[in-house]
Amino acid sequence: QNATGHVVVVHKDAKSAYFAATGDAVYQQDVFYTLKDSRCRIKFSTEDIITMAENSKVIADEIVDDQISKKKSSVISMLKGKAMFYVVRLFKYKTVSASVKTPTAVMGVRGTKFGVEVRKVGEKVADLSDKSFIYLAQNEPGNFETVVYGFEGTVDVTSTIDGGTQTVGAGETLVIDNLGAGNVEPTDPDAANQFLGATEGGGGGGGGSGSSGGGGTGEGGTGEGGTGGGGETGDAGDTNDTGSEEIAHQALTALTVETQVVSGTRVGYFSALLTRFDGTSVYLADIYTNSSRSDFNSGSVSGNSIVNPVGFITATDTGSDQTTYLSRIKTVAGGPFDSGDLGTTREMDNPTVTPGWPTDDRLGENSYMEWGFWAMSRWVPLTFPSYAVTDRAYYLDGLVTPDAAVAGMSGAYTYAGSAWGTYFNGFGGTDMVGFFTSEINMTAKTVTDFDMSVSGGGRSAFIGNASGSFIGSSGEFKITGGTWELSNQSTFNAVSRSCTGSLFGPNAEHMGGAWAMDAGNNNNAAVGIFVGNKGGAPITPAMPPVIP
Repeated sequence: QNATGHVVVVHKDAKSAYFAATGDAVYQQDVFYTLKDSRCRIKFSTEDIITMAENSKVIADEIVDDQISKKKSSVISMLKGKAMFYVVRLFKYKTVSASVKTPTAVMGVRGTKFGVEVRKVGEKVADLSDKSFIYLAQNEPGNFETVVYGFEGTVDVTSTIDGGTQTVGAGETLVIDNLGAGNVEPTDPDAANQFLGATEGGGGGGGGSGSSGGGGTGEGGTGEGGTGGGGETGDAGDTNDTGSEEIAHQALTALTVETQVVSGTRVGYFSALLTRFDGTSVYLADIYTNSSRSDFNSGSVSGNSIVNPVGFITATDTGSDQTTYLSRIKTVAGGPFDSGDLGTTREMDNPTVTPGWPTDDRLGENSYMEWGFWAMSRWVPLTFPSYAVTDRAYYLDGLVTPDAAVAGMSGAYTYAGSAWGTYFNGFGGTDMVGFFTSEINMTAKTVTDFDMSVSGGGRSAFIGNASGSFIGSSGEFKITGGTWELSNQSTFNAVSRSCTGSLFGPNAEHMGGAWAMDAGNNNNAAVGIFVGNKGGAPITPAMPPVIP
């Protein structure tokens, strides 16, 4: 949690309240108040984020983060003020649900970024001069209205007055008052900008905070990222007493304003090998990757064949709360074959439909990225020849570096990290791990000295002394040139190949992408991903878990 100004947190169960400081833990049933000229950014274990404007009140009614069943859910009450909600879609969750309740509406969240404002006529503004800040801005009975701003994705909004439901999309606004819901209208750009400015979260370094509760003031303390214990909430007292002022000062001196950079999107890459089964033996049919980054939240992601780009595979429901499917397979190189629309008949492998499949298909994550593996091993069609993604395939996605940030960067930097790969065998693939290093010149917007090496099970893949340049004004790049080799004891030059990646994070903290290569003979092909950090070191990761 990041805070700037005076932010009060009330622990309902513990009956305690305190001024929040950056780094404080938050819990289910916590109540958050921002006072005048104050802001707060709250990040939950589910990676969902709320940024609160001044004079706002939010309650975390229910937060569920079930890593075993891959389910996350949240119920938030928004009682006054303004807040931005970011619902982050991650592959590690198969089921996602989120709702926001206000006095006049309930929002069922399908969008990834939306704003909510709750206001009423004649409401009292809470600041440090109030005599009872523990019960801050308790709204008197009156006429409330809720304003919903869509920024990304869609939000289903149900009026608690008339029961009607409307959908708010990106660039749209809906007002729900004590008479019911109005009409969905285009958002006024000035109103959108004003809302964005009001809800940018605070941030910064650590700092201790004490606790205050009316007449009873808890003892605070300063420490490196520490927090003082919370005092018991007493009767309404004067918050201008020396103890409260000192606690507030301790919290504020350690805080700085942080620019909020959360796009709410999952942009990235995937790579996969297609297996062909003729009833007797399996063969390599095709190799796919997306040669430009895709938005996984769009609900549908495709990648073309690196052998003949007329071929492609498509995954659907990639941004949904439920199961992801392989909805179409087309290959020229390994057919020709076109499955047509498979709909929801070919579910991606998971523990339910594929016994023995790992419960966690992630390989790693950082503050702005996530990466892992997948497969779809059910044959299409049921007659021969049949096709499926039986070998381990890969995905990588995250928050890409904004174009404006890329344009303003200069200097030369080294990026390095880990790499993963699968060499074709048709029975899960031969796993390979290794590392990569690269130089990026932010001034020239070029990539040089790109080297990647992965190996395992007597197989290997190598890219050496390759280079590339940024695509347009973005932080995306395509790797070309250099040496590309595959080895299964003998070494082969890759005749078809692709390697595309991007910078990730608000300040290009990370780098990642997908690669694929094919020697054009005897099932010698491999695919994979690479992920690293600015100023990082080449690190060979552990082998991924075995897949059936």
